[in-house]
Amino acid sequence: MTKTYSKPRIVREQVGLPDRSLQFKKTNEGYRVFFKVFTTILATFIVMVGIFRPERQKPLQYMEIAKYDKYIDKKEITCLAKNMYFEARNEGTAGVLGVTNVVLNRVKSDLYPNTICGVIEDAKISQWWLKEKGLKKPIKHMCQFSWYCDGKSDEIKDHYTYNQLYVLAEGLVSTNFKTLLDITDGALYYHADYVKPKWSRHFEKTVKIGRHIFYRRR
Repeated sequence: MTKTYSKPRIVREQVGLPDRSLQFKKTNEGYRVFFKVFTTILATFIVMVGIFRPERQKPLQYMEIAKYDKYIDKKEITCLAKNMYFEARNEGTAGVLGVTNVVLNRVKSDLYPNTICGVIEDAKISQWWLKEKGLKKPIKHMCQFSWYCDGKSDEIKDHYTYNQLYVLAEGLVSTNFKTLLDITDGALYYHADYVKPKWSRHFEKTVKIGRHIFYRRR
């Protein structure tokens, strides 16, 4: 009969060998502490580089700039957005930009006010309202942009479209119109294609965009 011998069971505690599970836990905890310290130092370094080396920072996009009131004039943005909405909301992107080109060209011209709101709200003021009530009320149908004094409500009804136009206006104003291409070739005037105003014969036609025909001084 063959005898079989089983290997003796060695218990680590009996021979003084280290517990590998405990050793692994200590090593893993050490890695966690090291990683936490390393990432903290790295984050601090990146922030300090950003502070003292601003030229390496990513340029602010218009949506980021819009967060800071000191960079933009919200009143100017609102005036421009409303003009886009009432003058060209159904004219597509090119139509909106064409009308905006006229506003900007007038701001740059010595013939008109030098602000966006000044150009859009340019109108013949009622002397009666100014004298009797102390209010600057435009005379009906005597404005540079017809929607401003056509006697109709200026309530925004299509809020989705207006919000899109507001974002566009915000981007243009906050970047000082640097990204705006003048697709009207310097136009200062325009009218709808279903009317033929007498003043148009005195100016040079530049382009037709949608339902609007644009003109500049000869």
